[in-house]
Amino acid sequence: MSRKHLHVVTNSELEDWDRCHAYWGYRYAELLRPLEEPISIGYGDLYHEGCRAGWVAAWQDPGLALSTRRSDAALIASLSIRQLAQVKAAALVARCEGDDLETLTAELREHTETAEWATRHYFEQPTTDLDLVPLAIEATFDVPIPTRAGQGGFLRQSGKMDLVLWDRQACQIILEDHKTTGYAVQSFEGKLALLPQPTGYLRALGVMLERVYRDGWWPEGRHPRKGIGGGFWSHTT
Repeated sequence: MSRKHLHVVTNSELEDWDRCHAYWGYRYAELLRPLEEPISIGYGDLYHEGCRAGWVAAWQDPGLALSTRRSDAALIASLSIRQLAQVKAAALVARCEGDDLETLTAELREHTETAEWATRHYFEQPTTDLDLVPLAIEATFDVPIPTRAGQGGFLRQSGKMDLVLWDRQACQIILEDHKTTGYAVQSFEGKLALLPQPTGYLRALGVMLERVYRDGWWPEGRHPRKGIGGGFWSHTT
């Protein structure tokens, strides 16, 4: 009897398919990879790390005043960005030299400064409501993609959600996805409705919330009866 394996579809694979079918074929059908992966010095990695660290710092103590949350989040975000930048800088030194090293180091320094400014602005502006309770911060997930009959098939969706918040006053759960770009924000307005990522994240979040309602809330450790690990919800504060 042959065993069927589940095929996991990530948002990165969907984006690669939309960008170039040939590229998708090389990467996912023929499983080709570069002999040496490039070092990522992009602004996006640094910004995401700052947001993650800032939200965790803001909710280390549930009794903190909002002003303290903002200052703690902005400070820890900057420190975490610098730490990640140091790791990336060390990787550049180990693999590059000469003019390439000087150029990439200068680029990394510029991205670091920009990410620090952006996260500080993000946490200090009044519209960033740090009173909302973070249920999940940079949390990975893996859920089945249902068939037309509504049952779980052999396809699964995996990814990482940037932020899931609980609004205690409005009794709502809010999904946030942090995006960075070097282009004007207006250039993305017409594309938002067509992006599969937020739609997939929203459906995945619904699946996991249904599990919570059905099996109970077990954010950490293991389910006392079923032995299921915390998984996604282990990232909650």
